[in-house]
Amino acid sequence: MSNQQVVDLMEHVWSSIESLCSSLNDVQWKTPTDCPGWSVQDQISHLVGAESDILGNPRPDHTPENTPHVKNDVGESNEVVVDFRRSWTGHEVLEEFRVLTELRMEFLKGLTDEGFAAETQTEHPGWTGRACGCALSGPVHERYAICGRQESPSPGRLHCGIQRHRSCRPGGLSSDGRTPWQ
Repeated sequence: MSNQQVVDLMEHVWSSIESLCSSLNDVQWKTPTDCPGWSVQDQISHLVGAESDILGNPRPDHTPENTPHVKNDVGESNEVVVDFRRSWTGHEVLEEFRVLTELRMEFLKGLTDEGFAAETQTEHPGWTGRACGCALSGPVHERYAICGRQESPSPGRLHCGIQRHRSCRPGGLSSDGRTPWQ
C-alpha cells in the first residue's frame, strides 16, 4: 500500500469518526468504553491530543486528578490531554478534532515518500514514529465512538478492534493482558 493510500484511509476513518460523533447527544458522549475510565468523548480527546502533539502544538499545562485507571507513564501522558477536555462538551472536542485533522490532512497530502519515512516525535518522550502515526489507532477509536450510538454498549464489544490494534503495536500485550500503554 502506498503512503498516499494510507493517507486516504486515514481521511476516511477521520471522516467516519466525525460523522458518527456529529449526532451524539450529551449522554452518548459520556458513554463509557472498554478503556477503563474513558468515555466516547475521552476517546476523541485522545485523538485530538495525539494529532495536536504531532502538529507541534503545546501540551496543556494540566494535572489530572482521580486517575486510578492510569497504570504507567504513557497512561499518565494520555490522561493529561483527555482530562484537560473533560469539562468541554463533546461537540467542542469534535470541533477541535475537525480543525486538527483538516490541518493534518493538508500536511500529509503534501508529503513526499521521503517525508513519510522521516522520524517524528510522538506525544510520549523517547518514542518516535512516522508521519502517519495515528493510522493504526484511528480505527480503534472509531469503534469506541460507535459505543455512543448504542443505547447500552456491551462490555467486550470492541475486542476485535483492540486485538487488531494490539498486534500492530511494539511490545504487544504484557503477561497480564494489558497493552503497553495501559
